[in-house]
Amino acid sequence: MFKELVKRIFDVREGEFKVSFWMLLYIFFVIAVLLIVKPTVNSLFLSELGVKQLPFAFLLVAVLATATSFLYTKAVERFALNQVIKVTLLSSIAVLTLIGALLSFKLYNGFLLYFFYCWVAIYAVLSASQFWVLANLIYNVREAKRVFGFIGAGAILGGIVGGYLASILAPWIGNENLIFIAALFLIPCLILLGNIWGFKELKIGTYRRPKNTPSTLDKPFKLIFNSKHLTYIACILAVSVLVAKLVDYMFSDFAAAAFKDADELTSFFGFWFSTFNLLSLVVQLFLTQRIVGIWGVGFSLLLLPLGIFGGSVFFLILP
Repeated sequence: MFKELVKRIFDVREGEFKVSFWMLLYIFFVIAVLLIVKPTVNSLFLSELGVKQLPFAFLLVAVLATATSFLYTKAVERFALNQVIKVTLLSSIAVLTLIGALLSFKLYNGFLLYFFYCWVAIYAVLSASQFWVLANLIYNVREAKRVFGFIGAGAILGGIVGGYLASILAPWIGNENLIFIAALFLIPCLILLGNIWGFKELKIGTYRRPKNTPSTLDKPFKLIFNSKHLTYIACILAVSVLVAKLVDYMFSDFAAAAFKDADELTSFFGFWFSTFNLLSLVVQLFLTQRIVGIWGVGFSLLLLPLGIFGGSVFFLILP
C-alpha cells in the first residue's frame, strides 16, 4: 500500500523503491541527530558561557570548517566515499558517547562546550554534503529529478521528529541523556550505508583525477573572480550567512534571557527548530509552486530578505 502510494505520488519506478527508501531513512536519522544535538549544545553553551561568547564560537566554527573542508577533500581523493562516510559516522558516535558521559558526570568546562558547539556545526555540513554526494553516485540526472523529492522528505521529517524529541524529552531525562539517544540514532546509518553502497555496483569509488589533468577546482578563487555569475552567487551567500548569524545571535539572546534552566532552554530550541521545519514543509508543499509560477523566481527570492527587513523594522519600533 505504502509502496504503491509512493510510486504514484513521486514517480518512483520499479527497482528504485528499495534503495530510495534506504536513502530516505538514512537522511532521516542524520538530520534527526542534528536536531537533537543542536538544541542541546545551544542551551548548554548559552547557559554556561552566556550569549557574549557566541560570536567567538561563530568565528571558530568558520576557521575549523575551512580546515575540515580541506582535509575532507584530500580524504575523498584517496579513499572510497563509503569508507569516508563510515569513518565519519563511527567518529560521530564516539564523540557523542564521550560527550554524553562527560556531561553525565558534570566533567565539562568552557573548552568542552566550545568543542561540542563547533563539532555540531561541522557535523551538519559534513553529513549533509556526504549524503548528497552519495545520492549523486547512485542516481543519474533523470532518476534524481524523480526521486529526490521523495528522499528529501526524509530530511524534513528528520528535522521535525528530532527537534520535537528534544523538546519533549529534555525536561524529563536531561541534556546528557539526549546525547546518548543521538548516538544510538546514528547506528542504523551504518547498516543503511552498507545496503545502499552494495545495492548497485558503483563505477566511481574514489575521486582521484588522472595525473597531469588540470582542474579549475585547484584555483577556486580565480574561478569565482573570473565569472561575474559566480561572483554574484558568492556575494549573495556571504550576505546570507552574515544575516543568518545575526538573526541566530538575536534569537539565542532572547531565548537565553527567557529560560535560565538548560533543560528548559533545550526544550524551547527543540520545539522551535522542529516547528520551523514543519512550516517549511507546508510552504514547500502548498505555496512555493504557486508563488514561483505566478511571480517568478526573482520575486520569490526577494521574499526572504523582505521578510527579514520587515521583522527588523518591527523590532526597531517595538523592541
